[in-house]
Amino acid sequence: MMICLLRNLGGLITPSNGWDQLPLQNDTLPGADLATLKWYRNQMAHAPVTSMDNNAFTDEWTRVKKALTSLNKGQIPHEITEILHYDLDGEKAKTLAIAEQRQLTKE
Repeated sequence: MMICLLRNLGGLITPSNGWDQLPLQNDTLPGADLATLKWYRNQMAHAPVTSMDNNAFTDEWTRVKKALTSLNKGQIPHEITEILHYDLDGEKAKTLAIAEQRQLTKE
């Protein structure tokens, strides 16, 4: 909805591939950045699987990071660096729980 409002009311130039396709990597206009974010959001929201390999993640994350940084006037938003440290699969929590259980067993 937000992308639709921005492209219709914000005076943005249409990306070279249009609003509903992934823009070319050399398309650096704000409209292309928004179209990139929209594209990857839709890919993730409608994906039949909930995982991806590291190479795919790195490629897609690089494009999303570039778009967000560009929209933020070239400054990397602090949320971008924070998100890479999220424990999405709970591995840190599992490790801590195992260590805690071992400590309790010793006691």
